[in-house]
Amino acid sequence: MYFNPGSGKTATIQPMRNLILIPAVLLFIFSGSPKHSFEKQRLGIAYDFQKEPFVHSDSIPQSCITQSEAESILGQSARLSEKSSTMKETILQCKCTYTAISEDAKTRKTGKLYYMFEKYKDESSARKVFTDILTQNLRGASLDILQVTGCESFSHTDSLNFYLILARKGNKMLRFKVNRLTSKTSPDAMIKVAKSIISSL
Repeated sequence: MYFNPGSGKTATIQPMRNLILIPAVLLFIFSGSPKHSFEKQRLGIAYDFQKEPFVHSDSIPQSCITQSEAESILGQSARLSEKSSTMKETILQCKCTYTAISEDAKTRKTGKLYYMFEKYKDESSARKVFTDILTQNLRGASLDILQVTGCESFSHTDSLNFYLILARKGNKMLRFKVNRLTSKTSPDAMIKVAKSIISSL
């Protein structure tokens, strides 16, 4: 309550709850949705550009190779040490890594196999990336163009540390790379697995 000198009467101050609620409501409206909702919207925009809904990597058959395929390439037992999927602007990337269970007795190295599946917004975007990588690797001592029907692909190695295969079909691209080549690493098995996945695209 307060005293009004002009009237000689007291008056009651109205509760301030409604006045406090108004700024709170305005703050909610102008601050937008919570962060996680914004992230979904951002990802949704990227996928709308491709005319596709957001999908988990497990629903994409080519998102990772199987353990048996990885072991055939590494030439020994291996474990899945990493698996992830991300959306980078308009490029869907699915990655997985297999690591050999034990060190190769002959080379004293533990092999690692890296695999990546990428889907671009269109074929021209994928072709540009493939061409740029091919151009960069043309200086390499051992680069072979692989003859695979319906796609562009090549292999590259320094015969000591790594063996790489890159393949593109339409707007999709595959990357295989073994780091720390061992006496058991099988390039032939990698080519076989790559051709099998390419044929499924």
